[in-house]
Amino acid sequence: DDIYRLTTGRTHPGSDCFIFSRNVFEQIQMGNLFLGYPPTANALLVQAESLADRYTMFASNELKATYHLGDDRSWHDVNSANLEYEMLNYETAYNDLHHI
Repeated sequence: DDIYRLTTGRTHPGSDCFIFSRNVFEQIQMGNLFLGYPPTANALLVQAESLADRYTMFASNELKATYHLGDDRSWHDVNSANLEYEMLNYETAYNDLHHI
């Protein structure tokens, strides 16, 4: 596939690929967040960083291991019904995960 031969492109502005041990995975708590809406990645990122023995963060295109096609951020459109999920996620993250 030509997509895997890409050498240029913009760095993804968020975090969307996580690799961690089973031990870390089993300790992660996500509450009742809707996946794919902010701040899901941040909730996961903070926990992975604090639970891992070794933590390294790479830019999205640094390893050429994943590619993000498109960046319309439709979830962030104030006129979108998706905004309700985003706002609910922030409330849920605070209520369910503030103890982490």
